[in-house]
Formats: sequence, structure tokens, C-alpha cells
Amino acid sequence: MTTGKQLPIILKFALPLVGGNLVQQLYNFADGFIVAKFVSQEAFSAVISTGSLMFLIVGFVLGMNAGFNIHVSQSFGAKDYTEMRKYVANGIYMAAIISVLLTGIMMLTAKPILTIMHTPPEIFDDAYRYIFPIFCGILATCAYNYCACLLRAVGDSKSPFIFLCIAALTNIALDILFVYAFKWGTLGAGIATVIAQVLSAALSIIYIIKKFPILRVTKDEAKFSAKHCVKNLSIGIPMALQYSITAVGTIIIQTSVNKLGENTVRAVGAALKITNLTLLPYDSLGITMANFCGQNIGARKYDRVKSGMLSAIKVGLVYTVIATLFLILLGKFAVLLFIDPSATDVIALSQRYLTYSGAMYATLGILLLLRNALQGMGYGIIPMTAGVAELIARVLVVVLLVSPLGFTGVALADPIAWVFADFVLVPAWFYCYNKSCKGNGNNNNNNNNNNNNAPPTTTPTDIAAATSE
Repeated sequence: MTTGKQLPIILKFALPLVGGNLVQQLYNFADGFIVAKFVSQEAFSAVISTGSLMFLIVGFVLGMNAGFNIHVSQSFGAKDYTEMRKYVANGIYMAAIISVLLTGIMMLTAKPILTIMHTPPEIFDDAYRYIFPIFCGILATCAYNYCACLLRAVGDSKSPFIFLCIAALTNIALDILFVYAFKWGTLGAGIATVIAQVLSAALSIIYIIKKFPILRVTKDEAKFSAKHCVKNLSIGIPMALQYSITAVGTIIIQTSVNKLGENTVRAVGAALKITNLTLLPYDSLGITMANFCGQNIGARKYDRVKSGMLSAIKVGLVYTVIATLFLILLGKFAVLLFIDPSATDVIALSQRYLTYSGAMYATLGILLLLRNALQGMGYGIIPMTAGVAELIARVLVVVLLVSPLGFTGVALADPIAWVFADFVLVPAWFYCYNKSCKGNGNNNNNNNNNNNNAPPTTTPTDIAAATSE
């Protein structure tokens, strides 16, 4: 990512991520769809009511692993492969320890958390049966996400996508087997998800061992290093907390939704299924920019960071128009995947939620691009601060708007939170970019113009060849 025209490189890297994130969404999407069709609408409500709780854990794991691989990306950009492998090894140690701790904590607290969230009694048991096995599989979730972040850090976004496709097909097949054939209900959907995650993790590990010799850690490089662990944690934990803080805000909103009754739970849940799909290109573009900025900061090519961000923003704005029109004009048809057509009141609520969200998608796109770019540049605290701003916004919505406005207050929560976060991230981007340039000496590669037509250098073959260095 440190040579060649930025826009083609960004798009080439982002497109497999879009596919991979789409497949990732299919896990919960398939669970909800199959449960809704083969069990009951109440069981569907139970599955979607756990979405914010799943985001709390999966988001923490994803943020942590992405943070642990920022130094990997920067070392790769600087061609310091020995240092890179030390970060890889010590990142694995930290990720494994934290995952085991998270598993124990969430297994013990699943029921109390569902109670605190005011999960409606009629769906409580099904919600617990779905979420408990998923908590048991946190280590597998972490293993896959660490491998995926590691591969992306060295320029490979295609392989994680392929492994997720295999896992998603497995998940759907097991959903049908466990839910429809075995009649295990929401428990079967949860077990299917965990098995699929184990498969994706195993495939990723085998692939890295066989195809990426540059990532094979030597005995000396595998030694525990307090310095490398601290540097990994200094970015990984703020990034993990940033996701978790955002998730806490969504849990607060979900609690308010639960209090408004099952119809509201179903309406918001169905709408979120659709918005989660439409925001995937934003997520993918953001992850791309984290890796793009990380590698170019490591290579001290600051002009490429700036021009790459401008290219990504243009792509994001084009997609914003498409996504906004889809949500406002076609959203009510999309939610029919989960809601019975006769439930016209629920469909109307879902459409209102999608309209408010779609109208503010430009602010969401800016949020995800800037947040990921800052993380890729090595700034973990500022994105976490933006997450705090989101949390404050959602708390204010619950306190000030939900009571007088009801469902409308709930639907406004996310757009208001996005605006609050942008107030932090936009000035922070300019400050951090200028600080990075000045702090490292604006040692931009003056050969950028000469390199603009050079091919990207991060294919698996090229990476493997670098092992001898």
C-alpha cells in the first residue's frame, strides 16, 4: 500500500472486505431469518434483542485485535520484519489471555445482563439460550479476528473473505440442521454460529502457517516482551474500549427499546438488520484506511496518507447517496425478510427508523473513515474519546427524548451520536496528521509521483519472498 495510485489500491483492498463483512453479517442475519421462519416471531425477537450485547463482546475483540496489529502494519510498511514478528507473537499472547477472561466473565453474567436490559419475559429464555453458546465461543471469535487483522496488516484482504464465505455456508447449513431438523430453536442457532467461527479460525491459522513464511515467528522472536506487549496494549485496549463504549450506548438504547414492548423490539431489530448490511461498505473502507495509513506512516509517506484519505472520502460520499436512497425508498420492503407482511404497524416503525438513519448516513461515513485512519496512524485515545461522545449522546437521548417522543426518540439516538463523534474526530484528524508529519519530520517520499504507476507490493508471493530479508 506504500506505492502505486491510491484509489485503485484502496478499492482493490476494500472490495474483499465488503464481501467479508457482508458474510460476517450473514451469521446473525441467517440466525434471525431461519429462526423467524422455522420457530416463531418471538424467537426472532429473542435473537435480535441480543444484538447490542453481541456487539459489546465482538466489538471489543475486533477493536483489540485491530489495535494489536497496528504496529504490525507500521513495521511492515517500514520493512522491519523482525520487529513485526515480535509484535505478532506478543499480540497472540495478549489476545489469548484476554479472550479466556472475557469468556469466563460473560458466561457468568449473561443472565444478569439480560435482566438489567429489561429483556421482555416472553423472549428472555430464548435470548439466553442463543447468547450463552456464543459467549462460550469467544476464543474462536478472537482467533479468527486476530488472523484476519494480521493478514490485512500485511496487505491481504482476500483470504479472510474466502474463509468467512466457507464458514457462513457452514453456519447456514447447521442452522437449518439444528433449528429446522433437530428443533433446537435459538440454542441451535447459537451453536451453529460458534462452530462456524471455529472453522473460520482454523482455516485462517492453517493458511498463515503454510502461505505466509514472513509471519512465521522464530524462537527468539516468540519470547515474551514486556515492551511489545505494552505497545500493543497501548493501542489495542483503547480501540477495544472505543468499540465497547459504543456498544454500551447501544445497550442503553436497546434497554429503552425493550421497555416499549415486543413490537418495538421487532421493528428496531429488523431495521438494524438492514442498516448493518448497508453500513458494510463504510466499515470496509474504514478498515482499509486503517491499514493504508498504518503502512504509509511506517514508510513515512505522509502525502499518501492525505491523498488516500481524500480518495476514500469521495468514495464514501458516492456510496452515501446510494445507501440513503435505498433506506428511505426501499427499506420497508427489505424488512419483510423478518416481519410478517400483516404486521403493518411494525413495518411502519421500521421504515421510520430507517428514514432517520439514512438521512444522516454522511455523518456516519465520516465517523468511520476518520476513526479508523487515526487508529492506523497509532492514535488510540482520540477514537476512544469519540466513542465516549457517542455514549454521552445516547444517554442524553434516553434521558431527554425517549420519554416525550417514544419511538422517535429511539430512532434519533444513532444519528445524534454520529454527529457528537464527528465533532471530536474532524478537528482531531487535522491535528494528528499535522503532528505526525512534524513529529517525524515531513520526510515524505519525494518519489511519490514517480511511484504512482508502480504495482502494489503486498501480494502473498511478494510477502513470502521478503522472508529472506
